[in-house]
Amino acid sequence: TENWTFEKVYEEWSKGRDTKNYDSPYRYFEPLYKTRFKDLKTMDLEQAILKSNAKPTTKRMMKTLLNQMYKYALKYDIVNVDYASRFAIQTPQTKIVRRLYTHEEIDVLKANVGSPVAMITLVQLYSGMRISEVLSCEVDRENNLFKGGVKTKAGKNRIIPIHSAIQDIEIPRMTVD
Repeated sequence: TENWTFEKVYEEWSKGRDTKNYDSPYRYFEPLYKTRFKDLKTMDLEQAILKSNAKPTTKRMMKTLLNQMYKYALKYDIVNVDYASRFAIQTPQTKIVRRLYTHEEIDVLKANVGSPVAMITLVQLYSGMRISEVLSCEVDRENNLFKGGVKTKAGKNRIIPIHSAIQDIEIPRMTVD
């Protein structure tokens, strides 16, 4: 194990594991393949990730792979120090840009209330439900309430008042697979 290369440590670490999530990140480490694993230092590892042209998700996976490999290498006395734990990868978070419907767009939806798409969109706008929730909710017309929710424990079977703007809309009944 004294002369094991980066490539050899990966090969041994990956035996008996499902590595499909690591195959792509591993390829970005090609410049380190022939380097003795115990000779690698924090800067080598960090620079390999930073200089790669990998997407942010892949860079995070590269760091995760290094963490796993160093855990293995420490266990089998290939190295004495976990250099992967000495740095973090900062990747930009994707910012979700949401756009509100304009009053004009809502008026167009209301004018086309016979369309299932318009009806569902209006119910979503005025109730805050997801499309799968709209399609599977119970409607209590007598009390002007929706009962539904699918994602979280707190969200399941919640009671949602039907907004006056959509009280007359007939919600299409569909099955969701």
